[in-house]
Amino acid sequence: MQLVKWDESLALGVEPFDDHHRHLVGLLNETYDLLIAGEKPSCMEEVIDELIDYATYHFSAEELWMVKLCYPKREEHKKQHEEFSSRVVAFQRELILNGGTSTVEVLGFLQRWLVEHIKGSDGEYSRFMHCGAN
Repeated sequence: MQLVKWDESLALGVEPFDDHHRHLVGLLNETYDLLIAGEKPSCMEEVIDELIDYATYHFSAEELWMVKLCYPKREEHKKQHEEFSSRVVAFQRELILNGGTSTVEVLGFLQRWLVEHIKGSDGEYSRFMHCGAN
């Protein structure tokens, strides 16, 4: 079962970021699958580590790209990335210390944030780029 189903409404037409987003969606779905299967928190830690690492990689690439494009909302966008990263790290910490008692709530947050961020903020930079602003 998928928490987030990848479809064309999530595609920005900006490579490699569409590939990055697909991978992030896959990691989120993998975490959800482990939760539904009743896996121990220790099994989920590895996927969460990968989610954090890949999100960090993706955010850095996206932010560098925004600097090169002189994207006017790059600082606001970077703050959104920082907020997401903080929440995921807090989730990881809670998972390690308490066994993930609020895992369902956190996954709900991650699902909403990722979809809204891709369609909203990332959609804005996609439109900026596609309008020929360099």
